[in-house]
Amino acid sequence: QGQPLRGICVAARTSAERDAAAQALEGEVDHFVVGRSADDGGQEGVRVATMHRVKGLEFDHMVLASVNSGLVPLRQRAAPADAVAESSMETEERSLLYVAATRAKKSLKCVSFGTPSRFLPSRQEPEATAKAPAQA
Repeated sequence: QGQPLRGICVAARTSAERDAAAQALEGEVDHFVVGRSADDGGQEGVRVATMHRVKGLEFDHMVLASVNSGLVPLRQRAAPADAVAESSMETEERSLLYVAATRAKKSLKCVSFGTPSRFLPSRQEPEATAKAPAQA
């Protein structure tokens, strides 16, 4: 409430997911798809971008959308040639998520549907720690 919309960014791993996020905002809130140029002409509205595009930018509030298995990390078309290549791809994907997450100055929200990315922490409830009643 009371925050300028231009201080909010929704970022997704792929341009298809970015476009789906922009479509979901259509008619609901003013938004601006961040393209290759960082110049937005001073437009008001929520920024919608890919995770790659937000590198070097900062926003008060970030929403990382579609942080799902198969998207983060992005399922590759060809399997890596060896364990070293696989490890390198994994590191690159983790780094991309980290960079996108650290664009937030005040708040970060990661959302997913279906199966969340294995890069997200588990949402398991903490185990209840009940104390045994005192013995008299």
